[in-house]
Amino acid sequence: PVKHTPYDSLEALTNRDKYPVLQELEVAVIFKKAHSNIINLTAVELELQEALSVEKKPSLALLNEVGNFWRVQGNTVEAVECFRSALHLQPDNADVLLNLARLILNMGFIEDARSLAYRSLAVASPDQNSWLQHFTLADTYEQSGAQEETIRELSHTLDLNPGFKPAEMLLSHLKQKQETGGGFDVYFLWTATIILTMSMLVFLLLYALLVGHRVQVSATWQSSSTFSTSLSSSTP
Repeated sequence: PVKHTPYDSLEALTNRDKYPVLQELEVAVIFKKAHSNIINLTAVELELQEALSVEKKPSLALLNEVGNFWRVQGNTVEAVECFRSALHLQPDNADVLLNLARLILNMGFIEDARSLAYRSLAVASPDQNSWLQHFTLADTYEQSGAQEETIRELSHTLDLNPGFKPAEMLLSHLKQKQETGGGFDVYFLWTATIILTMSMLVFLLLYALLVGHRVQVSATWQSSSTFSTSLSSSTP
């Protein structure tokens, strides 16, 4: 692991060695091959091992990809170290910042996740569609009970990605509560978080179906120790 990144002062990163195991299975869709209807994470692991053996100093793109692989496997500690290594190479990479934001949000560090999501939005290239940055911001505000900010970011999300069902569902519910004078209660906060998480997974799976493929994640719970050794010996 690298010794320092500009973001290491964040509470989420100072406590990174305490992260629990948490699989983010929805992330697996990024490893889907265009010619296949199965996401074979064993094959993905072998490909990444081979890439690490070739790249003595892993590129930012490879580190980002390995970090996302670890997110799927549930190894949050390895994932955050990959993203830190990538940010050591390029501190203002919008994609890596967003991936790290999503990871630490799942670890419960709402304010830090929001900070990274805003940074990702600020440094994104003008031609990049930043709907996921706005959706991530909406997620952070929703989890902290900030209704107006949640509505604002959901609206931005739908402006950039019309028809995105998780955003549509939550925005409709929040506007309904506004009209009826209802508050942003704890029960809704809890249920909406579950709905958002499940809806994101369903959306990604449906997306794969719409382009003519069926996603089946086939992987073991634990990844081989060889992969961990390869990465730790290759990272800068």
